[in-house]
Amino acid sequence: MKKALGILLLIVQLFTGCMMGGMGMMGMDHQQDHGEMNSEKAISKEVITSNYKLVAEFPIPQQHSEVGYSLTITNLLTKQRVVQAEVFFEVIASEKTENINSGENTPSNNEKLVSNKIEANENGEFRSLFLFHSVSKVNLVFNVISLENEKISFPIEIFTNQNVAEEQENHESGSWIDPLWFIGAAAMTAIMIFVHL
Repeated sequence: MKKALGILLLIVQLFTGCMMGGMGMMGMDHQQDHGEMNSEKAISKEVITSNYKLVAEFPIPQQHSEVGYSLTITNLLTKQRVVQAEVFFEVIASEKTENINSGENTPSNNEKLVSNKIEANENGEFRSLFLFHSVSKVNLVFNVISLENEKISFPIEIFTNQNVAEEQENHESGSWIDPLWFIGAAAMTAIMIFVHL
């Protein structure tokens, strides 16, 4: 009985090694070693006012990456996208968290990094691109001043606050294999041979 229990414990330990190898192959422990990952998520905001529905898409801002933000406006009576509108896109630095290069001019709090008037594209989307050079907290804002050539008494403002994610090294799944994977594979092979004997 003691011998069977000892063999069972050995098998359990080997299976633990197999699971660790599998986790390493999928890059799980590799990502955890990097410490903080960006916990931000892409944000979609919807506003319904009068006869219009406005939907803004705010993807996760990434350092050294050009990110595209979009706003769609739909007339609820006609169910058509509105392309005649006066829309501004703004990026405002709300908090500086890291300086990328010591010689680089860095934005101060509440500094407007961009304020562009944007036009609708062929898909009826108001899109704006912005390249983030530093890691900081930003306010992203769509301001709608007029709809279908009519001024709005109070501009519609759709905004979100996001953290710019640090640039990450890309490791595609399968391109990096942990040495524990090989140990787990060898242990699994040994168990299979042992079971079939």
